[in-house]
Amino acid sequence: MIQTFRVRKLFATDLHEYRAHLLRLDSHTRYSRFGSFVRDAFIESYVESSFRDDALVFGYVEDGLVRGAAEFRPYRGEHGQHAEVAFSVEDDWRRRGIGSSLFEKLIITARNRQTARLVMHCLPENRAMQNLARHFQARIRLAPDERTGIIVNLNPTAMSLAQEATDDWRAFASAAMGIHRRVWGPRQLALDAEPRPRLSPP
Repeated sequence: MIQTFRVRKLFATDLHEYRAHLLRLDSHTRYSRFGSFVRDAFIESYVESSFRDDALVFGYVEDGLVRGAAEFRPYRGEHGQHAEVAFSVEDDWRRRGIGSSLFEKLIITARNRQTARLVMHCLPENRAMQNLARHFQARIRLAPDERTGIIVNLNPTAMSLAQEATDDWRAFASAAMGIHRRVWGPRQLALDAEPRPRLSPP
């Protein structure tokens, strides 16, 4: 089982790591994530929109690298607030419970925004994602070329509100530590490598 504190909200300062994660996805995983084969140039352009407006991104971060991610993109639907979600996990990090931990964050997020309809699309052959959606009580709508998981009427609870507040505090702290490592890590290594003056004997 993964350590849950490794799954956190990502911020604009994490854009580089999120982009690197999507670029590391193999062609099959890219197809599952975006519903078509996409080139690096598409990902470069796409990731710029991931931290705009009300979109939220959650990531599984290990050793400073994003290895799995989920996006929450809200929009106004016919009967209130709706949201679409999407997932990506790098091949060597699958079957570790990362998708489930990411989905838990999305459910909390959806509840606290009174989401009337949470929607997830996937390919018919992506049974792992369909099973994950069913685990969180989603109805699966069948179509010839896709499967759609739908969860309705998510409302906030005292626990969900407290959980998001705690998660946000931890995410800010973790992101700040990541920035510190990126900025000061190379400088500290350079400082450590510099020759130090030798003191003359008395």
